[in-house]
Amino acid sequence: MRFSGKCNNAPFGESSITLFKGSRNDLAKNYKSRRPHLITFLKGSQKDKKKLMEENPTLFEYFTEIWKLRDRHMVKGLPNHYIFQLLPCYEEECIHPVCKRGQPEKEPVWYDGGPPLSYLPVPIADPKRCWGQPCDECKGFCTGHYLKPDDHMECVAKYGTDECVFTPPKDQVEAAAKSKCQKNEEWTETEYNNICKTVLLSTEDVRIWIEHVGLTSERRKAGAKKAAETRARKRKDNEVVQVERPSDDDELWCLCRGPEHGFMIQCDVRGPACFIWYHGPCVKISPKRGRLMERKNIQFVCYNCST
Repeated sequence: MRFSGKCNNAPFGESSITLFKGSRNDLAKNYKSRRPHLITFLKGSQKDKKKLMEENPTLFEYFTEIWKLRDRHMVKGLPNHYIFQLLPCYEEECIHPVCKRGQPEKEPVWYDGGPPLSYLPVPIADPKRCWGQPCDECKGFCTGHYLKPDDHMECVAKYGTDECVFTPPKDQVEAAAKSKCQKNEEWTETEYNNICKTVLLSTEDVRIWIEHVGLTSERRKAGAKKAAETRARKRKDNEVVQVERPSDDDELWCLCRGPEHGFMIQCDVRGPACFIWYHGPCVKISPKRGRLMERKNIQFVCYNCST
């Protein structure tokens, strides 16, 4: 509420921010009640999804139909974690009302006299305003510009989307930096400037991203090494102490006077009343504890030898 109070009517450019409360009618309540089921459908385990399908088959079928519709209408090839576009498929079996009306004679446009809906202004670098060149628009060093709307539409109309930058700058820098880290190579000045020119960012911005990727890579390597050492130590601690002991199945050992089985430990005194070998559970010593005793050279003395 404090956040909402501060944001509502706050200035934003030449306008202001206005917040509205969500709908509270029955339809909104129904949507809210279905939200946990939708999360299960999208992100749940196979077991949870199967349970949802068995307990609420109608809702599960509804979610499935909507997701199929989404897949049919989703424009492929876009960086979907940054931008996505849905366009009608106009297939006969589609449940969307726009598709049911059939494909129109003319492709719908964004606005009167504007480009078709299939046109999406994915950035295109302006070849006339490149990285490092003199620029009337920039006060300091110019890192390059992308085409303006009218020039962009003209370029796409003539050459298609081949020049569009579908991979965001951040992803391009990260991919190049990760490749360098994997090969354990240093950046040359030429390579550094080339990646800056490609993504139209300043050398300082690119340096920050490259250092971030390098530090992340180092932390992950250190974490993986530590995890491997921890797993190895745990495996070693859980190993049964391997020492020579009689293998005669008819012999009886331990306080319980039972045959050899499982983890056993030998008394280090072996007096006249000693049973020599003892089952770990009978003397409350686990394999892990036995390994620790062996590593630290701690003697095990049975009850008979200690009295």
